[in-house]
Amino acid sequence: ERLDALPGVVATGSTSFLPMAGLGAATGFEIVGLPKPAPGQGPVTDVRVIGHHYFKAMGIPVIRGRAFDARDEGTKIRRVIVNQALASKHFPGEDPIGKSIIVNWNDPGPDEIVGVVGDVRHQDLETEPRATVYWPPGRFTYPFATIAIRTAGDPRAIVPAAVAALHELDPNVAAADVRTMEEVLDASV
Repeated sequence: ERLDALPGVVATGSTSFLPMAGLGAATGFEIVGLPKPAPGQGPVTDVRVIGHHYFKAMGIPVIRGRAFDARDEGTKIRRVIVNQALASKHFPGEDPIGKSIIVNWNDPGPDEIVGVVGDVRHQDLETEPRATVYWPPGRFTYPFATIAIRTAGDPRAIVPAAVAALHELDPNVAAADVRTMEEVLDASV
């Protein structure tokens, strides 16, 4: 909310792993209602924990359903957003909204799909987008996050005010590796 209030900020959000930054997490999953795949034969999905208005900040369109909101807060809420690659491959010809998947993570159980978003190339520009599941931050706590800030002007101009807002909350938290997405993309290639 403090970052959203800064002049020139269009949207802010957080993610456990920024696209094109070289890191990520993935695991197997199954679709509720279909036979459980044999060990080692099931599909795989990238997983990301996102917060606030991450999709808007990154310019990722919500294709169907919705983004996370106040209804998805809390550790007992079991909802996910999937990308178009996962929806197209595993729910061909049907709407995945309202259906459930079980992601093999530290708390496996059915998660209801509430949205489908556009595909993101997480690894590099050559690799086709993989299936991706997004969780709200209350579902899994990561010890780190990358904050994405979309601005109306020069993104570098917001950095001092953004770091100051972070340090108002906790002066001991480091604002490290501050880069524009253009710089992240350049480094990836």
